[in-house]
Amino acid sequence: MGGWMDKLVSWGDREVLIKEVTQTILTYAMSAFKFTKKLCCIIQSSILQFWWGYSHEGRKFHWLSGEKLCSIKDDGGMGFRDMKAFNYALLAKQVWHLVRDDSSLVSCLLKAKYYPHCNILDAKWGIKPSFMWRSL
Repeated sequence: MGGWMDKLVSWGDREVLIKEVTQTILTYAMSAFKFTKKLCCIIQSSILQFWWGYSHEGRKFHWLSGEKLCSIKDDGGMGFRDMKAFNYALLAKQVWHLVRDDSSLVSCLLKAKYYPHCNILDAKWGIKPSFMWRSL
């Protein structure tokens, strides 16, 4: 996308494309699985490279740091998501749903397998935990 997007897409369109497409595609996977720090950095780097533009001749000059771009607009940033913090927030939301609604199918399955005699906050990993359970 970077090659032809540099010439055809305005800055406003890039912002919308990053926020509504690039960051949203990962939401489902991030709400179920904990991404590694390295993967979050790669995703964040790709988003920022797309924002500043990419050319095969070399890097373009970045006028703001990645931290500033990921800060809220009221603080002078662009409001892009910090992928690692977003991943933790989505996983915490899943745990909150499991605590709040213990009659859901997922909650019943996880409770039967991993924490039959306690609540989710006191649960241990158990024997051969799934990647999803280890993420939560």
